[in-house]
Amino acid sequence: KNPRHSMAGAFYRSLRADQEVVARAVCALRGREERVASFVAALHGCGGTILPTALGKSAAAAIRLASSLRALGARAHWVHAAEWSHGDLGAVRADDVLVCISNSGRTAELLALAVELRARPRPPTLLAITGDERSPLAQLACAELACPVPSQHEILGLIPAGSAIAQDVLVNAVVAQLAELRRTTAADVMATHPGGAIGEAARRTC
Repeated sequence: KNPRHSMAGAFYRSLRADQEVVARAVCALRGREERVASFVAALHGCGGTILPTALGKSAAAAIRLASSLRALGARAHWVHAAEWSHGDLGAVRADDVLVCISNSGRTAELLALAVELRARPRPPTLLAITGDERSPLAQLACAELACPVPSQHEILGLIPAGSAIAQDVLVNAVVAQLAELRRTTAADVMATHPGGAIGEAARRTC
């Protein structure tokens, strides 16, 4: 047996597993057009700031969501979930939209955040991206998108891999739909992202 082939075994298994996760995301949201529309409409209609928030590995998806939304011209800033109870709750206004990202949908900091905000006389809009539509976080949200990922799609069944792919896929889909709703053009992107290869590509397109 060629040792090079055996060394690359996990590498290719992971690629195939990630392909399966993308297919799972398509299946999970098939026939859920109203749910998707509600989620994206909340972002599109935001009169304040869009605030993606997460903890741990999910934070990468929240950071990228905020960055991509800013590239579309939306006002968006990511907040680490642990910071809300240390003063950042003071920044949240009624016209803001929070996007809580948690695979389990049971992240204690996000649940505490949701309960705190829902108790306000004029609460902001709360959205959730999770791996379990029956989770407490999903139930507390005004709209949620969920893609369940079995533990065998995680590295060693523990380290987020498939669940991270699912979050990225959903973030991509949300940003793409929002770009279409906003009728974003290359000129718009050039205004928000004039630097680097993306800025050069936008200038050529314009």
